[in-house]
Amino acid sequence: MPTRLNGLWRLSSIAALLFSLRAEAQAPLRLGVFGGINSASISDLSIAPELFDLGFPSSSNRRTGAQFGAYLTWPLRSGWPLQPVLHFVQKGVRIDERIATFVFLPNDGVLPGEPFDATFGVNLSYLEVPLLVRLDAAATRRWRPFAVLGPSFAYRTDCRQTVLSSGRGDETDCDEERNNFLRPELPGNGDFFRKTDFGGVIGDGITTAASGRDLSVQLRYSQSLLSIARDDTDSVSPRNSGILLLVGVGF
Repeated sequence: MPTRLNGLWRLSSIAALLFSLRAEAQAPLRLGVFGGINSASISDLSIAPELFDLGFPSSSNRRTGAQFGAYLTWPLRSGWPLQPVLHFVQKGVRIDERIATFVFLPNDGVLPGEPFDATFGVNLSYLEVPLLVRLDAAATRRWRPFAVLGPSFAYRTDCRQTVLSSGRGDETDCDEERNNFLRPELPGNGDFFRKTDFGGVIGDGITTAASGRDLSVQLRYSQSLLSIARDDTDSVSPRNSGILLLVGVGF
């Protein structure tokens, strides 16, 4: 008898769960669009020997890129809607390097030459799909604060390396066989970066209603959880990160 009661209790629990999910799924889905900027960087890239080991310490600077896309708000629970996103985002980094030069003497001697400054750029573009949970706080007058949190999956759509020195610039596609135009003798002359990325997103924002639309402003932080280097390197694990400022409109 207890076994039968346990079975009935489980069946009733499953039925109640399915009924609640069905009821929640009937809540109206909302579509929105957004756009903004991404202040991006890549950790450890300035010390990656396959790219920049050129004789002097280097310093990293953030790259400012664009971001735009669409999102779907699915109110599975009151105050806890699911928000899948599809967007295009530009990432990367700028690296300032002091490059050593050498003078080769006729007697096989070597003397240090005059170093020069160069700026390297890694420009990455991704098609990204964050799967976010949205937590809505209590509204204050017309404004409602909210937070988002969740994983993000990305596929790289473009990758370019640039160099600027003495007023002259050059650009190379990462997919080219010999993309390391400064140090072609080093191994790994193919694409240094993976095609995919996996990370996490956290952020907060505020929304208000205007003319039947939801207007929102968000500040998010994104971080790769895995190395974006195609091959393992000694003590180097480059990862994307970004601070994103977004403006959105929900319909």
